[in-house]
Amino acid sequence: MNGKSKRIFTTGEFAKMHNIKNRTLHYYDNIGLFSPAFRGENGYRYYTYPQSPNLEMLLAMRELNMSIDEISIYTDQPSPGLLQNILQKKTVEIDETIQRLEQLKQLLKRKNSKLYFLRK
Repeated sequence: MNGKSKRIFTTGEFAKMHNIKNRTLHYYDNIGLFSPAFRGENGYRYYTYPQSPNLEMLLAMRELNMSIDEISIYTDQPSPGLLQNILQKKTVEIDETIQRLEQLKQLLKRKNSKLYFLRK
């Protein structure tokens, strides 16, 4: 085992390592979505390096605008099939968003070009 995998991190250290706020880790722990590896006698939360991939997956899912309930379904019983379904669904949603944004972009270009001719 290398030194990183043995290291214990405070909430602040772990949050900084993942570019999130301490409060986010506290919230995830309070709702049972992502908990520390253990709590010290002082009540402080402590995390370990091997927990990082799980947190990164959770953060990626949040970035995909998945609800806490949707993420909980996956984290309660993770499976390749369920992950594949999630990724396919999100890919379709992203494609639809891109299409809507492209349509909006074209509308703005048309409006802008009309305004250009009105100013002359």
